[in-house]
Amino acid sequence: MLLEALENYKKEKKFNFSTPATFKTEERAFLKDVDCMALCNAQLNLKGAFSDYSADKKDPTKQRKRGFPKLKKRRTAKKAYTTNNGNNDKIRAVGHYLKLPKLGLVKAVFHRRIEGKIKSVTISQTSSGMFFASILVELPDVPYVKPDLDKVVGLDFSFSNLFVTSVGTKTKYTREFKALEKKLGKAQRRLSKKVFGSAGYEKQRRKVARIHETIANRRLDCLLKLAKTLIDQYDVIVVEDIDLVGMARKGKRRRFGKTIMDLGFGLFRSILERKCSERGKLFIKAPRFFASTQTCSVCGFKNTELKGMENLGTREWTCPHCGTHHDRDVNAAQCLVRWFKSIINTGALPGINADGDVVSTSKTVRSKRRRGYRKNCKTVDLTSPSLQGGVC
Repeated sequence: MLLEALENYKKEKKFNFSTPATFKTEERAFLKDVDCMALCNAQLNLKGAFSDYSADKKDPTKQRKRGFPKLKKRRTAKKAYTTNNGNNDKIRAVGHYLKLPKLGLVKAVFHRRIEGKIKSVTISQTSSGMFFASILVELPDVPYVKPDLDKVVGLDFSFSNLFVTSVGTKTKYTREFKALEKKLGKAQRRLSKKVFGSAGYEKQRRKVARIHETIANRRLDCLLKLAKTLIDQYDVIVVEDIDLVGMARKGKRRRFGKTIMDLGFGLFRSILERKCSERGKLFIKAPRFFASTQTCSVCGFKNTELKGMENLGTREWTCPHCGTHHDRDVNAAQCLVRWFKSIINTGALPGINADGDVVSTSKTVRSKRRRGYRKNCKTVDLTSPSLQGGVC
């Protein structure tokens, strides 16, 4: 489809996409054995790739730009396909089996009951050879419950505990990569001695892939449980928009790449954002340059002696203005809560407007945007009933 679209563009200067049925010729007889909806979804994905490329080309302010659609590679491309469920329920769960078009009953392990009407299913294969089915279902709308703005908690990033809450709770977070690092290194050394492309190489490659999947699955399971615990207790979660990529870069003052990547705090923020949107809670990011670590949560005094990466070893400090002794991480989390309560009285938060209107963009912001920064100044009305699971 991609090659034909490129040929049409050379002739007519526009992209035309043929239907999947036109490709079912004698030379491609294998396409007749494939579910027709899977081919239709492949065409839709190709159209979406061209649309994203055109939209990113028109908007130069976007940081992450999608390139021109390329042909898939056999080894590096993700092995997956999506099929849709029709009115005759071609996709359904039958006991311990999942019924799929053209495949019939496939034995499966369900980790939860399927509730609602099945819309589509995506079958994917991991690098270790395991197959997974992601089932999309349609559920009735949940009644909106206004979040309680008094149930607010601040989260400060921590190297030793992943995060510290404003009430002083520290998580017992285990670094999964560090626990399996020796086992992974041994498996990778064995892989390097195998002949590329041989049966032994493929067998050892899958062992390495399984270790990587074990690390990722354990980390994801822990982060999901931590996110659920926070969302069940609080209605407003405030985190700092910390530059994790900048801290992870190697350099004279930045040497925390391995530690930060193993913690997965960026993934944790994404999970919190998605779960808050689903549950009708508020997920708020404080400004990136808000000095939560240097500010006293009691009097608001700013201690500039704590500024810089070289002062990370100072874990406790006493405010010279009010004399309050602080734990560095707990105080930073409390400052996030104080920042939220200080601006909530004005009825506006920097983030997403309930109506989607941008209030102001200064010249400094526009100049930073040319250098690759994205920093919009917007407002949100917390009392608006249209803000269901707002993300700021």
